[in-house]
Amino acid sequence: MSQEENTYSTPAAFFKKRSRRGYIGHMNAFSIFRRSLSLELGELRNKVPPPVYTKVVSQKWIESPYGQKLYH
Repeated sequence: MSQEENTYSTPAAFFKKRSRRGYIGHMNAFSIFRRSLSLELGELRNKVPPPVYTKVVSQKWIESPYGQKLYH
């Protein structure tokens, strides 16, 4: 058995790898939760009349800062 295999077969390294993968999985779930939350907040913001960011010369679709298209 080589030194590298020996270090990975120790319980401490095994739990370290497991916990790191769990942490990354938790972060992915958390970012998905944040993304869905921000989309809901964006829809709520869209219902409220948005503040004027730019003077739109002609009537057209413009991208809002929250990702949705607002008709002006």
